[in-house]
Amino acid sequence: GSALGIDCDAQGRIYVADQVNNRIQVFSPEGKHLQAVGIDRPKLVRVHQKSGALYVQHQGRLQGKSVDRITKISALPEARELFHADGLPASALALDSWSPNPRLWTAGDTVWVHGAGAGGAGPSVRIWEESGQGLKLVDDFEKDAHEAGGPGYFGRWGGAVAGPDGKLVCDPVRGKAYFDNRHVF
Repeated sequence: GSALGIDCDAQGRIYVADQVNNRIQVFSPEGKHLQAVGIDRPKLVRVHQKSGALYVQHQGRLQGKSVDRITKISALPEARELFHADGLPASALALDSWSPNPRLWTAGDTVWVHGAGAGGAGPSVRIWEESGQGLKLVDDFEKDAHEAGGPGYFGRWGGAVAGPDGKLVCDPVRGKAYFDNRHVF
């Protein structure tokens, strides 16, 4: 199928990134189609739980060329573009709906999946904060690691991030990351 990203809003509506058909499909909690929001080649969608605004990572067009883009769209039913930021690839996208200003966490730009697991390539974890009519970089974990590692820094690991049943979950209360529900970092 052509569905890639999926998210839910505070009312239980389901948002599906339908890349082939250039739209975000919106469904009721019962599965009834409610609305389609047109956008070029959406890959990932996140819904702000307080405002209902959409943040979509997709391929935009700039001077006749494709560009990685994150676009903010107003809440339903209006669903109009509020702003976009170009040059922001992501194979993973998370949205912090409870920070004073919305924050997006991005990672990677390509994803690969095979029988033994999944992985990705591209930029490391970055945090972007909404600032006025755009996004500003708040933190770049790759840059932080490089600075902390000094001259001995050898780069990050590029292998699989999880086995067939693997998961990575962050606990913001305890400040821990759990990998595969067994390992704590």
